[in-house]
Amino acid sequence: MMRMEGNPTGLENFRILIDGNVDDLDVESLFDEFKWLISRSEVFFDFEIGDSWNDDEEGLQLSMAATCADGRYLLLTTNKNGELCIDARRQQLDQDGKLTGSEIEMVAKLPRFDELPEKVSYLVLDFLNEDYGTHYNCWYKEN
Repeated sequence: MMRMEGNPTGLENFRILIDGNVDDLDVESLFDEFKWLISRSEVFFDFEIGDSWNDDEEGLQLSMAATCADGRYLLLTTNKNGELCIDARRQQLDQDGKLTGSEIEMVAKLPRFDELPEKVSYLVLDFLNEDYGTHYNCWYKEN
């Protein structure tokens, strides 16, 4: 599990994504910034980077997860319109306890860059409390 102290990068890769200029994106640094944003809640998460890249043929693909102890997780990804989002998801298991997929509980299109640290902190708190209405200010919605 990971907990990060300071933010050495200033969230520059999030700025790049929110501004829409993905050519200068550093995916590994973006993952570090994602971990920092989520870890501000001072709750331990397991972090994992899945298939994440940016290329001319397929464009931007992101799959960065922060999983809490109960198996629920936050996923940094893009929606079908290419907008940067964080999904709250719950793992779905079959009768034998085998993972069959995940259910989206909430989708948050990320806010303007200057609001990012504060809004993501609210999102993490709502996720941990399983109450997505607590800090609802028209920037994310339940699925």
